[in-house]
Amino acid sequence: MLVTELMKYSNATFVGEPTASKGNHYGDSYRIVLPNSKVTLRVSTLWHQYLDSRDKREMIAPQIPAQLTFADYAAGKDPVLSAALR
Repeated sequence: MLVTELMKYSNATFVGEPTASKGNHYGDSYRIVLPNSKVTLRVSTLWHQYLDSRDKREMIAPQIPAQLTFADYAAGKDPVLSAALR
């Protein structure tokens, strides 16, 4: 939701990995407890539409892609900052 709001109201440059989901999605979960097993479920019930309804992207890609690897993490390197500074 933050990425879609920043896209709409700023000219921010996104650097890093794609978002985990698309701009429009279900959210605001509702708690349900199953009567016999007592297992608790969370079910998203409200549709949040931040982008055009025809936007069918599965995620929002950054303008400057940069992926973090475990080797970078272990070495204390920040590939996103390096990509942004180039």
